[in-house]
Amino acid sequence: MINKAINTSRSAKDPLVEGDFIKESTYNLYWSHEWNESLGSLISFSYVNEDYTGDVGRKDKTETTRLSLNYSLNNVFLVSPYIDFLDKQSTESNIEFDRVLFGINFTFGLRKK
Repeated sequence: MINKAINTSRSAKDPLVEGDFIKESTYNLYWSHEWNESLGSLISFSYVNEDYTGDVGRKDKTETTRLSLNYSLNNVFLVSPYIDFLDKQSTESNIEFDRVLFGINFTFGLRKK
């Protein structure tokens, strides 16, 4: 089974350090595929635009791409290795970064068949 989704949202967030508030716009693309009963894959892309209001004038843009596999050992145990590629750009150069994250999620619980 293939699942696809496109989501967008806008919100006002509290800036923990500077500015009055943050105008945040988020855009997500999502694609998952179940190859068989025990193996699935996921590809997602997220773009977040943050505009800081007030005297700050700071603008941040973050792009995140995730690649993941889901392997179900049985109805109770799911293993999901993933890799995330993050690219953060900002009008303040000390906040910019590129990062690659590797991880494994372990999920225990009952699943419907």
